[in-house]
Amino acid sequence: MQKVADAHIWQEMVLDMLVEENHNAAKVMLEDLRLYPDLETLEIESSDLTDEDLMTVDHVASTVRYLNLRGNSLHCPWIFLTTKFPNVSDTILGLATMIDGLQLRLERQSTAIVNASHQVTKLARMPLPKEAFFGAKNVHQQWIIPEKPPFKRQDLKALLRSWVPNARTPTSDFATLTTDFARHYFVVACEPPTAIQKYSLRVSSRGGKKEELQDLPERIVSALVEFMLEAMGIGQPELGRTAEELVEHPTQFWLALGKNDVERGAALDYRKTCRMSWTPTCRVSVAKALDRLSAVPHGTGTISSKTEATPRQAAAGGVDRSVIRRGLEPGRAT
Repeated sequence: MQKVADAHIWQEMVLDMLVEENHNAAKVMLEDLRLYPDLETLEIESSDLTDEDLMTVDHVASTVRYLNLRGNSLHCPWIFLTTKFPNVSDTILGLATMIDGLQLRLERQSTAIVNASHQVTKLARMPLPKEAFFGAKNVHQQWIIPEKPPFKRQDLKALLRSWVPNARTPTSDFATLTTDFARHYFVVACEPPTAIQKYSLRVSSRGGKKEELQDLPERIVSALVEFMLEAMGIGQPELGRTAEELVEHPTQFWLALGKNDVERGAALDYRKTCRMSWTPTCRVSVAKALDRLSAVPHGTGTISSKTEATPRQAAAGGVDRSVIRRGLEPGRAT
């Protein structure tokens, strides 16, 4: 509900009309005020206006004449036009109502879309199966990022094999592991290595990208996200198929999901749900890794994948931040 008028505003309008010697309009206004003595608490819910109401101009006009739905500068012109052109006052006020109603509905829809996009990065992550781990053994497809300057050709599976995660990071902390691996890739992604600092990835509508930064190519974002999902055990091609299809044409992945088709079907559905909830999380991991490297002061010459623990994570045995080093050391995370 939105308060749309009060007695003080109406009194000022009447006084303005009297000063301008618009006595007839002032008289009409005063007569109208007698119909609405409790203007200080008068409210209206614009969403209550249906399409049928908008077509019933006489009914709506009698309301709009006293109420300012939006509290904006359009209100006074409507009143002015209705006093100057009384023969079409109903049409004018009906159009005013329609414009205000549609504008408010559009704003509400825009707000809902923004709120929904904010929630994408806050989705509850489904716990992965107990046996889940982040490693190259889960990867059965070939993941090659082709060369396109400044990005070099990179075999993600080979890169994952050569990567040694920080020993303090729990093997179940997939959010940290995916962030650290993404940073490990970005350190060796470009030629020269520091070219990666020119890119950023925005995962929601919050905030804006620095003007001097470019958007990370979507082909690289998608490849990293899909690869990390498979490395977690929830990115296999079979997850895009139904249980019935896999029963008829079983694969090694399908057979390893359970002792029988019922168990396998339940395990398949659970992994599909995990994939849906972890896809935005992996995208956030890519953005975090990129932001940390992009935040490094330019002119240092090199970047590194080494990490140090924040005070909170140090106590928990985890890692978080990237640290600048005077040498490029892509081989280890520490």
